[in-house]
Amino acid sequence: MAESKVPTLDADGKVFDKHLPARLGESELSTTIDAAVSAEEVRADAAYSTPATLIQGMASTRLTVVNESKLTRWTTALQDAETAPAIVTVIGDSISWGVGSDGSSGTAGPTAFGTYRQSAWPVILRKLFARAHGTAVAENWIGTAPGWGYATISAGASPSSSIAPFGQLFGTHSGAILAGNAQTVTIPKALSGRFTCIDIQYWGTDSGVTSPSMPSVTIDGVAESAGSAGPLAGNLNILRITGLADTTHDIVLSAPTTNTTCYVPAVVTHHGNGVIVNRIAIPGATTYDAVGGTLTGQGKQRNIDSATLKGYSSLVAIMLGTNDNGSQLPIADYKANLQLLIDSAVGGGACVLLVGAPPSWVGETVTITESQYRAAMSELSTANDHVAYVDTRPLFGDRTLSPIELFSSAGTVHPSAKGHRLIGGTMFDAVPMASI
Repeated sequence: MAESKVPTLDADGKVFDKHLPARLGESELSTTIDAAVSAEEVRADAAYSTPATLIQGMASTRLTVVNESKLTRWTTALQDAETAPAIVTVIGDSISWGVGSDGSSGTAGPTAFGTYRQSAWPVILRKLFARAHGTAVAENWIGTAPGWGYATISAGASPSSSIAPFGQLFGTHSGAILAGNAQTVTIPKALSGRFTCIDIQYWGTDSGVTSPSMPSVTIDGVAESAGSAGPLAGNLNILRITGLADTTHDIVLSAPTTNTTCYVPAVVTHHGNGVIVNRIAIPGATTYDAVGGTLTGQGKQRNIDSATLKGYSSLVAIMLGTNDNGSQLPIADYKANLQLLIDSAVGGGACVLLVGAPPSWVGETVTITESQYRAAMSELSTANDHVAYVDTRPLFGDRTLSPIELFSSAGTVHPSAKGHRLIGGTMFDAVPMASI
């Protein structure tokens, strides 16, 4: 088992990490999505710090990646990242979505995502990978239904809870069904971010959808792909478009002809190499929601496979358990849900990193304690091939010592902006070979 690095103090008693700049708004880490977002990023707190009182006593609590040797699929993908992107997919709840990372204690969901898309811990991880590999930062995973906060659908196009991750949680976080070429999904350049390549995900007949087609794709008013009429085979298929100018772009998707149907859960924007970090998370989510909720059969499996991005991801990082702990989901059910996600990811060629979350708001005060959920993750990593486990809980020490420093408010589960940077930086160090 390999140890990750323990934060060290600089002369001012702040945490020093060689991978993090003084400001996350440095030009080399900026997504330059739009001026408003850049301004938010520049206003980020310059100090990547945590109080010395929390650092004291941590020397014997080194973060350890349990079963790190099982992540060889990831290290292989990373070795080829100069020519083809290595793909990390983070599945989580409000913590991974970024609540608290804007410095407030609010619990706004995806439609209030302006700062979250710059400062959530998976985005910090994305920026660190970009700097390590000398690539620009892209938005990466973008859901096609309006509930994700990026896209609009028109002319009768309908969202479907059975074709995208967390589809049943609120009913709005779903994917788009395009029946005919008049129906469209539009993602404006103000939200799509900067990219030179785009991967459009669409379901094939193996997933159980009816007569699926490949969507047509227009970028900045130019037809980049005419799509293809179905029925087309495959499960979660990928249409990749490359060679675009390195800038922001308007994206429009539609069915290829008037009497064809496309089932499109998401797109992923990127630069063709380096590391993609997809952030697929919803406030309030549990493992039950991640495996489709009340859905059954192939609809349930599509929810699972679209969360893990089966066949596409290199490494799937799952940080789910806080709301399971809060709702007292039985440990057997918790492990069964995680196993479904593991089976999908590993079956698609990825490895899995189970990630223990920051301290729960109920912790050890309830019948099924947070430590039992963390133990369940560790047990699953031992029981499965290609699965490792790391726990971020020790980073936060005794949270009562300084709740405002690393949490957005006292009594919340949501890390502050500094807390998100701490998780992102530590995860970068924990993932094998990340800094090469």
